[in-house]
Amino acid sequence: MITLTLRELMVQKGLKPRVFELVKRGIGYNAARHYLSGKAKSIKFEDLYTLCLTFNCTPKELLQVTFDNPKLFENHPLYDWSHPFLIFPIEELMELTPTQMAKAQLALRQIKNEEK
Repeated sequence: MITLTLRELMVQKGLKPRVFELVKRGIGYNAARHYLSGKAKSIKFEDLYTLCLTFNCTPKELLQVTFDNPKLFENHPLYDWSHPFLIFPIEELMELTPTQMAKAQLALRQIKNEEK
């Protein structure tokens, strides 16, 4: 099954997952409501495109695949899309010492620079 991880992505980007946030970014009200409810059965390609541009992400980051029996699909190309979505661990960061925080910040900068 493929599900939309829009709520999680919005939280990761520092936004409250509210319909209004999507509407002001060009998503229709009813579509935004369905996408955020977790009950959406489909997504328009146009909306997927808009969300990817808006949140600087790929469809792989907006969609998650779950398998009934993941072991059977380990070699399937969609298996890479089955990772659980991780929200940036704010709580964990808040517990770091200043020295640990400096190391984490350095690691994040290195990761960010690798992507450029």
